[in-house]
Amino acid sequence: MTKKILVLLVAMLALTVFVENAIANDSPSSNASKAAFIAAVRESVQHLPTHRVEPYSTEIHEIQCRAGKLAKVSILGDGDTDLDLYIYDMNGNLITSNASFDDYTKDYCSCSWTPNWTGTFVIKVKNWGSVYNRYRIWTD
Repeated sequence: MTKKILVLLVAMLALTVFVENAIANDSPSSNASKAAFIAAVRESVQHLPTHRVEPYSTEIHEIQCRAGKLAKVSILGDGDTDLDLYIYDMNGNLITSNASFDDYTKDYCSCSWTPNWTGTFVIKVKNWGSVYNRYRIWTD
């Protein structure tokens, strides 16, 4: 009986860690859950204004961040092309990036970081497709 309980506890712990990582990284595991996740995100950001990034182009935004406070930027496109997200500091150094290659999340990207200083950070949205992409961008 004790061995069964231990195995069950280990399995529950592994599942908990998996779910927490998926939530923390905004990265569902199966194609069905990815599609459902993207549909839910798309529904929740419908009220945000759209931006347009031309084919093979990059759009630039800026965000003010405070030292020591978690910053998060997310984008969701119209589904037509692959979008990537890059975050740079005010000196042009790449801080973090998110490039998605699968069919379900190719134009959904999210980056988070904790700045070491207060200042302006540059957000670059890169369109790798041969047509424009209308996307929404938001911060947490």
